[in-house]
Amino acid sequence: MHPSVSAARRIAVGAAAAAATMMVIAQCGGTRSAPTAPSGSTGPQAAPSITSVTIGRTQIEAGVIVDVETAVDYAGVPPDQLLYSWAVQPSGGTWIGDGPRVQWRAPTTDPVPATYTFTVTVARPWVPNSVPLVASSPALRVNDARREMIGNSESFLGDFSSSSASPDFCVRNFADSCSGKRTALDEITAHRATYSVVSVKYQLDSYLRSVGWANCTAPEGWARCALLVYDVEWVRTRRADGVEERVRGTESLRGIYEGDRWWLCEARFSPTTAPPSP
Repeated sequence: MHPSVSAARRIAVGAAAAAATMMVIAQCGGTRSAPTAPSGSTGPQAAPSITSVTIGRTQIEAGVIVDVETAVDYAGVPPDQLLYSWAVQPSGGTWIGDGPRVQWRAPTTDPVPATYTFTVTVARPWVPNSVPLVASSPALRVNDARREMIGNSESFLGDFSSSSASPDFCVRNFADSCSGKRTALDEITAHRATYSVVSVKYQLDSYLRSVGWANCTAPEGWARCALLVYDVEWVRTRRADGVEERVRGTESLRGIYEGDRWWLCEARFSPTTAPPSP
């Protein structure tokens, strides 16, 4: 065979082999192409959507941490490639972590009871002028059993000693479901008929929450009953003869969590010093 013909055949075979190799590389992904749009989308990539914003619990105590999480539907895009921004309304508390799963610690000094809502903003930083997605969580109720019960108890003691506070006003922080509300109302009415109270001094002696009492376990397992015991000194005047009495004792105030807040349920005074005989 003529050398020039042989060389031409070798060149043709080499070109064909090279073309075949390029075809295989293209079919196997050897070159990166632009991502294709998910099925049903109208652009290069379907727009994301927030499918949920969830919280680990619907009620917590002040200072407790709750899990907050969002789920985003965005075909083919890992969640960690999106940009998440969290906010809480009303503002307060402390955020822990970032991304689609975070935690929030409830404040310990803000007013209680309080209701908080979490909002997440999700953005695609690589898409110019894209509109961020925004969604909010269910409401989270934050309570502080000790603070709420102390507030209720000391308001009751102060109101009891004030002649300008009506008996109905004195028991405004008692739960309607507790028979102790009617008992307290009757005792205040009877006491006002016999005495005028000059002053009251009190000091908290003990505070206790327990699931050991009847109907005191919430569905989530936490204690929905509390007991406060105060050392109390009343100074009062008998209406019949104007004699002033000084009576010391303990005031036991039992409370219950009901309807998203703490209420008084019973008030019981046990004297340790007897008043003088009339």
